[in-house]
Order: sequence, then structure tokens, then C-alpha cells
Amino acid sequence: MHLFVRSIGWLLITCVLSSCASNAKLASDVRDFESDRAWFGPSELKLNVIDGWAMRGRIAVRFDDVGETGNINWNKSISEQSIRISGPLGVGVVLLTVDALGAEITDRKGNNRQAASAQELLLDATGWIVPVDNLTYWLQGLPGPDGPIEYRIDDNNQLAELRQAGWYIEFSGYKEFDGYVLPAKLTAREGGSDKTRVRLVISKWEWL
Repeated sequence: MHLFVRSIGWLLITCVLSSCASNAKLASDVRDFESDRAWFGPSELKLNVIDGWAMRGRIAVRFDDVGETGNINWNKSISEQSIRISGPLGVGVVLLTVDALGAEITDRKGNNRQAASAQELLLDATGWIVPVDNLTYWLQGLPGPDGPIEYRIDDNNQLAELRQAGWYIEFSGYKEFDGYVLPAKLTAREGGSDKTRVRLVISKWEWL
């Protein structure tokens, strides 16, 4: 089934959806998922807001003909988040922290850089194009809060594909993590091309 919307909210789908509308629908002005959840069988749908979490997994980043892989630990609270990436990435260990004042990155030598945008800071420090702000939502199987989107629900009534901010995201390997069903794998391609690609394989979630 294909469902396309223009904007979607910040709520986390925390169980496998058990029913959906019988026909594909197009909505031009849907403000949030909660207001439109009747499409998906509201009596079977659980929605929760998770303020704090920790994610562990693997990340692979590709730009042009260069690919890098490593481990990723991502912690998020109400006021800030930290992303630690380590492994054979060509830059050693990097720690990216983000809060209301902006972003800061620390490399393996303890050098710090600051910027207003986490994505721009990570690009400047490592050469990786990673849509950090939206990826915070994507890795949970959610669209980001801003801008128009398109998405597709698969035959299991799970989010399978998303298009947002020039990126094409595929979700797969849904698993239960401590009571929440979330994608264990996602691949984000800028412009739908493998020229710029971010892939995450998630091994663990914790709720803080």
C-alpha cells in the first residue's frame, strides 16, 4: 500500500500496525500523524513520545567512491544529544554533541570545533555528509518534523520508504527492542543515488 502525506509529527510508532485503509490516499495538508491515524486503524495503534534514548549499532558512510564504516553510540535527552563514532573511519574517534546553542565536535586528539549546524560541522571535520537533524527521527522509523514528505507503508503495515529533504530512506529488519518495534536497518541516499549514502544497522536501544 502507498500512502503519501505532506507533513508528519513527532510521535513514535511503537507497535506493528495491524490494519490500514483499504485504498491508497493522498493528503495535501496533514499536519501530524495523530490527527490522521484513522487511516491506520487507531484502535490498534500505540503512540508514545520518547524523550530520552540510547542507540548502539554500526554506521557506513559513502561519498563518491569513498566508503567508511564504524561503530556508533547515539544518546539523546530532552535538552541535548551526543553521537560517538569510532572504528576504521579514517579519522579515529569523533564525538559530536548537539544542544540548543549549536553543535560541537571533538576529535581523537581532543581538538574542538563548533558550529550552528551539526551536519555542516560533521562535514567540515570528517568529509561525511550525514543529515544529523533528520536522522535523529529516521532511525526511529519517523519522518523529521519539518518539510514535506512522501512515504510508503509495506504489506506488514510498517514504514518501508520515506522521502524527505532530498533524501530517500529505506527501512527494513523491524525488530522488537524492549517493547518497541523499530527498524533495525535503514539506508538513506541523497537524491536516491548511491553517490552519497548513510547506512545504519541498529543492535540495541535503551530508554533513558
